[in-house]
Amino acid sequence: MGMSEENLEKLQELTKEINLTISELKTIKWLSKWEPEVVDNIISIVNKLRAKERSNEYS
Repeated sequence: MGMSEENLEKLQELTKEINLTISELKTIKWLSKWEPEVVDNIISIVNKLRAKERSNEYS
């Protein structure tokens, strides 16, 4: 499996519960071609935002 495929799997896992538009899916595919570190940082940012949103729900 190549870098793009691995990145795409990570991004698809990140967005699996979200109904994405065609344009957003194209962006995910485009992002999957970036360096793994970039993709990992984007995933980390999204996960931090989700965690913050969850913590705000219980405040």
